[in-house]
Amino acid sequence: PAKPLLSAALKAKEQSEQQQYSAKAKHLANINQPKTKYEDDNKSLDDDALFDDLEDDEMPAKPLLSAALKAKEQSEQQQYSAKAKHLANINQPKTKYEDDNKSLDDDALFDDLEDDEMPAKPLLS
Repeated sequence: PAKPLLSAALKAKEQSEQQQYSAKAKHLANINQPKTKYEDDNKSLDDDALFDDLEDDEMPAKPLLSAALKAKEQSEQQQYSAKAKHLANINQPKTKYEDDNKSLDDDALFDDLEDDEMPAKPLLS
């Protein structure tokens, strides 16, 4: 070497750094560490591989408000499912019909009252 003192100093510095590193990393000596280094070891995954692209119309104007509303809805669903646990084993109809939610007509339940049939003071009669 052209400058033997400089090369000796650099070598001594490198050895001392190695000793400091090995002293710090003693607890890692028996851990299974990869011995082969690959070109892409330090590369991160691409963002588009992890996340879908958001379009401008998909992003809510108030993201915190929408997140709070979503969380409230989920908590209400959980509360409802917890309240309805006792109904889980009850015989519930499995077939849904078109007219399930229709109510009976009033005229099918009650006769029409004529004006002359109604007494003037219904509580006294």
